[in-house]
Amino acid sequence: MLAAGCSSTPATNASSSAPPTAKTFTGLPQVGALFAGAMQGGVHLCTASVVDSPGRNLLITAAHCVYGAGSSLVFAPGYHDGSAPFGAWNVESAYVSPRWLTDQDPQSDFAFLVVAAQQRSGRTTNVEDVVGADRLVVSRGFHVRATVVGYPLATDSPIECSNQTYEHLGFPAFDCAGYVDGTSGGPWITDLDPRTHQGDVYGVIGGLHQGGCTSQVSYSSYFASGIQAVYTEATQGGPGDFVPSAGSDGCPGPAGS
Repeated sequence: MLAAGCSSTPATNASSSAPPTAKTFTGLPQVGALFAGAMQGGVHLCTASVVDSPGRNLLITAAHCVYGAGSSLVFAPGYHDGSAPFGAWNVESAYVSPRWLTDQDPQSDFAFLVVAAQQRSGRTTNVEDVVGADRLVVSRGFHVRATVVGYPLATDSPIECSNQTYEHLGFPAFDCAGYVDGTSGGPWITDLDPRTHQGDVYGVIGGLHQGGCTSQVSYSSYFASGIQAVYTEATQGGPGDFVPSAGSDGCPGPAGS
């Protein structure tokens, strides 16, 4: 499964009002589409975003979006309307939790991707130098005002929605319609600065049922010490992981939203 939504037994927020619907927008520079192979004619699989790191070369996405060494993936930050205004960046290696490698634990459905630097104007340039980054935050709790950005497969433009998150079966949950196939890995951004368009990444679409089974409620793994350990490993530049393809999302009926 490459997408997100809600579980077969949907979570119910405390609010009795209908959830909002995500809107198409021009995007955020640090958030982009994740392609399998070259962007031209390639398949947009998921969503990823740049996370602040010492090497300025790190992305975050959902673990179920990654397979193998991750080196066939290409990231297009700010992608919209078939255009990649900040270029296409090749993934070099992937890092996931040991708990994802052994049993695809839904509380470990996150991955960090190291992207190769590029030569621009005679200088070695990393992706964060070009588009900026959000800061990874852990142990923030479940009740946070978040903006979630994702790239549906059916469109060439991203969507966004803001709402209060809450807890469902130990997972952060987010009510907003429209998060379908392709939005997995989309960042949950808190404290989004309207001037810099950057904030703190609190989650990514994934977790319970690999993000969910319908398009009204999305989930994330809970970011705590486990993700901090994987982030540290990724920033240290050691050998990456060889990630098995994701198994079943546990949703009834056909996979996907």
